[in-house]
Amino acid sequence: MKIEGWITTDPDNFQFRKEGTDKNVFTFREFDIKNYNLDDELNNFYQGNKEKFLSEYWKNPTFWVESTINLEQYSKEEAWGHASGYYPKDEFEKMWVTDRDIIAECIFEQESSLNY
Repeated sequence: MKIEGWITTDPDNFQFRKEGTDKNVFTFREFDIKNYNLDDELNNFYQGNKEKFLSEYWKNPTFWVESTINLEQYSKEEAWGHASGYYPKDEFEKMWVTDRDIIAECIFEQESSLNY
């Protein structure tokens, strides 16, 4: 699903990613489940009426945690520290070259106020 240049990265958590101006900068946005209950009713509303949900919630920053991750600010070992809970080292090494957006997502999830 695309929203204003954003793509869904985790539909279960209402997480989205927007690429920055270079291949090392990624902005993430996720529904603030810690302050707003993502119960079955809201989830069903989202699944059944995505456009209405987004028109009512997307443009209101109160409901979202948003952060920009610049991978140039992390050493490879620091990035591995964030990704190691999600991926084995050999897979991380491949992603470091080809799928840096996934590594940035791991960092976002570990550093955001929604820390999993």
